[in-house]
Amino acid sequence: MNETNQTDIRTWFMDFTEKYRDKNGTMHPVLMLKYDHSMRVATDSRDIARELGWSAGDIAIAETIGLLHDVSRFPQFAEYKTFLDHRSFDHGERGYQIIAKSDILSGLCESEQNQILNSVRYHNKKTIDPGMNSEELRFVNLIRDADKLDILSIVYETIKNNRHKDYPEILSHVDPDGPATPELIAEIRKCGHGSYENVRSMTDMNLMRMTWVYNINYMPALQRLAKRGHLDQLDETMIKNPDVEELLAKARNFVADKLSKENPIKT
Repeated sequence: MNETNQTDIRTWFMDFTEKYRDKNGTMHPVLMLKYDHSMRVATDSRDIARELGWSAGDIAIAETIGLLHDVSRFPQFAEYKTFLDHRSFDHGERGYQIIAKSDILSGLCESEQNQILNSVRYHNKKTIDPGMNSEELRFVNLIRDADKLDILSIVYETIKNNRHKDYPEILSHVDPDGPATPELIAEIRKCGHGSYENVRSMTDMNLMRMTWVYNINYMPALQRLAKRGHLDQLDETMIKNPDVEELLAKARNFVADKLSKENPIKT
């Protein structure tokens, strides 16, 4: 990917999102949140790729994936007034379709097109296609890391500023003041992660996000997670009990151990 390709794709993204502004040029606040999220994820994706020593072309692809990964969120909210995939559509899959049907990637070689398309397609999936080749997988792993980092920031700022009523879609309509659900605690203890079927409170949502530390792929991403204080922020926004404290301590110890080794978790 060269600079012209990247500029053309960014222009396409700007034009695509402009359609979701009203006649006064205003975008719905939750869509503006997604627009800003896309910009920040693009920046993190670029910077993490650079710190990993990737080539200039691969850094440009990483940044482009960050920009495009949530492109389907705009029609999703416009059509369904939700960001909940189970009430609308799989936003990774729909994003893949939107980009594939456009001609915006036509100037790229087939491998670059697949790196972008599959990263958008799989950035939100619970599992990744085991047959994916290593060149595509490293970009998928990167966007999954960068996306998580910014989601953690968004949720914390929303809770801290008491704006969860303004953005119910971001917090999935959970009870903001409820305690941790015992079934979720048991599931995380057993599997290291939880399922949304057991999420009933904001504390549950943040316990789910806490488990993301076990699935960070690249050391620069984990370093950002620690430097930005995301575990401290999650701690601050949960209703505590001994079970929650135990899971938090385990996550902190995991991050500290990984950081002390100073080696990429995956290459």
